[in-house]
Amino acid sequence: MEKFEVSLGISVSRVTIDGDFDGSRLPLSPENSLIITDENLAARSDVGGFLSSTDIPRLILPAGEAYKNIETVEKIAEAAIDAGLDRGAVFCGIGGGVICDMSAFAASIYMRGCRAVLVPSSLLSMVDASIGGKTGVDFKERKNMLGTFYPATDVTVFCGLLRGLPESEFRSGLAEVIKHGLLTDGELLSFIDANREAVRALD
Repeated sequence: MEKFEVSLGISVSRVTIDGDFDGSRLPLSPENSLIITDENLAARSDVGGFLSSTDIPRLILPAGEAYKNIETVEKIAEAAIDAGLDRGAVFCGIGGGVICDMSAFAASIYMRGCRAVLVPSSLLSMVDASIGGKTGVDFKERKNMLGTFYPATDVTVFCGLLRGLPESEFRSGLAEVIKHGLLTDGELLSFIDANREAVRALD
């Protein structure tokens, strides 16, 4: 396990990198938290097993970019109200970029802002969508037209969630990692090059 903080000027995100998914390690409570995920993640044995065993309210949404809209955010807000969540609530998004963006956006506007906790499940969301504070939904056929800058207080990366990820999605995330390497001092690129087979094998 590795922990570090990302300072974003107005706030700090605590980032934890861990192994297999373990929902009990997340900073959540049944009394004032809401888990938001999609059907694909809920169908997995690790995430689904946690959801079936916890008392934390949850909202399972359809998967895909087509549902990244204001109507889905309304469903998140409705679920939070039904669960009796107050302004000290935690919205926990478990999923790819779509779920992370919508969960953090909903957290940023619910009662003028509650805590966002993100658990990215794709490599792209691990290195991009979950860190930095960009939130949003698509609107009028325009991508991320509505959104806010609202960094998550906690981001937990369970690397085990990458198992079963389609190769095309893994390569998409890896391209983002390489882009970051090109923007920095080259150390990351050298690491990827020296460990390319282990990276491909999800080691």
